[in-house]
Amino acid sequence: MQSARRLYAADKSLYIAALMLAATFVISLVFYLTLHAENAERVLFFPGNISDDISGERRVVTNFSDLERDMEVLTEEVILGPTSLYRSRVLPKDTGIQVFMLRDNVLYVDLSRAALFGDDSVRLDFVDSAAVLQRSLQFNFRSLEDVVITVEGQLPNETYFEQQNRQNGA
Repeated sequence: MQSARRLYAADKSLYIAALMLAATFVISLVFYLTLHAENAERVLFFPGNISDDISGERRVVTNFSDLERDMEVLTEEVILGPTSLYRSRVLPKDTGIQVFMLRDNVLYVDLSRAALFGDDSVRLDFVDSAAVLQRSLQFNFRSLEDVVITVEGQLPNETYFEQQNRQNGA
């Protein structure tokens, strides 16, 4: 009888240990899935330092589950520049995003004037920089039909638009 009680106690402690191990696994899995789901791996494109070849760089960014906000975060990451020393910046580090809108799968990005005046770390002219930014956005967000990039509300290399003051009824 004594040995049966010891066997029952040993089985009971074994079941409790197995149950605790399973509960720890389930809790860990829940934390992993909920915390890890907030990040997304994106590919950002940058020109090389030595050659003009455009190559991709993987980066883990925060995923907001809001398409427009996710695109804005990717644009901010492109402005921040590459992490690799073998790649160069696409836009000057002083570039700011003034307006960012997604309407009917067309993205409108208005950048500050600093985007036009590259510093020594930017090897591309603005047209090429805009093309690389567009490539990064369309590669990561396949539903984008077009990306319209303006600077201070103006399309680069287009005639300057200025609203005329119409006082005389003309």
